[in-house]
Amino acid sequence: MLFREIAFSRCATFAPLCLDFFLNRLRHIYEKMGFRYDLVQAGLSAGIDNIHFSFLRVKALEALKSSPQFEPLILMAKRVNNIITDQPPATVNSGLFVEKEEREPYAIFSIIKQNVTPMIAKGDFAQAQKIVFRIQPCLKDFFDRVLVMAKENKLRRNRLALLQAISKVLLQIADYSQVVVEGEKPTVRK
Repeated sequence: MLFREIAFSRCATFAPLCLDFFLNRLRHIYEKMGFRYDLVQAGLSAGIDNIHFSFLRVKALEALKSSPQFEPLILMAKRVNNIITDQPPATVNSGLFVEKEEREPYAIFSIIKQNVTPMIAKGDFAQAQKIVFRIQPCLKDFFDRVLVMAKENKLRRNRLALLQAISKVLLQIADYSQVVVEGEKPTVRK
């Protein structure tokens, strides 16, 4: 075995341990700074590739937690995540949307994604979150009037693909499923 292969083998084993160490240190630091544990977890779950961005995510969550739109966004994100859990990846085909309540969230999401992508790249998570709030009302209508798990496979896969696309963008800002809302039992931290 070449030295390079041995070194790579050890790095592959060692790297996750290092990431876990850094994640736990950041969690401790942010909680000591006074941030709520669930907001810290939500911000860190989006990634720690850029440590400064992890701080900006937590700071954005903290700043917007008192907004009247924050809790509905959290509940909507949790609902989206619950529905798409264990679903295979799919791609949105806008031509398959039948209902107005499907087309509208897709159109709004497309605009939101286009606007928040550069903000996320710059680390402006507070502004990105404010823009993402705008999808909540039309997603509420989507959930109220559209059967996501339709019998017809094409419709079901397309509706799930829309929710997967929305979740993917949300997860770049924060893992909102980690945020505890009033009356909810906190999830066990790892």
